[in-house]
Amino acid sequence: MNAAAISTLWAFIGIEAAVMLSNRAKSQNDVKKATILGLLIAVAIYIGITLLTMGAISQDELKVSQKPLVDALQAVVGSSGTYLMAALAVISLLGSTIGWIVVASEVPYQAAKSDLFPAYFAKANKNGTPVRSMTITNVMTQIFLFSTISGTILRLINFR
Repeated sequence: MNAAAISTLWAFIGIEAAVMLSNRAKSQNDVKKATILGLLIAVAIYIGITLLTMGAISQDELKVSQKPLVDALQAVVGSSGTYLMAALAVISLLGSTIGWIVVASEVPYQAAKSDLFPAYFAKANKNGTPVRSMTITNVMTQIFLFSTISGTILRLINFR
């Protein structure tokens, strides 16, 4: 699949997360406003980053660059741009991981509440957080991530 399509899908995965967690909001009107506002902010950020990158480095450099944002930051702020981009990537990674764990834990929690999944997953704390579902989902996610990093599972799913 095209890398641009993958990036686009990843950029808008937040809409899916907003829909999945919208039943927890006090006002559905707030969910609508937040979803639209979040989408507009994301689009503005993507357009801004694209325009700034295109303005910071030449087209010839941009065509061959494997890391255009890093190259643009290096052109603007010097070699510390590499470290800035790495720090931003780590922040983004942590935010994505936390968000995905919250969203992924909602599926077994809601299924358990509807008697479609073991009742064990329906346990929530006093704040309504699905503790057991979140814990098991997080542990399973970490096991899967580490197993793919180790290459053991990766060899099973790599069909080349």
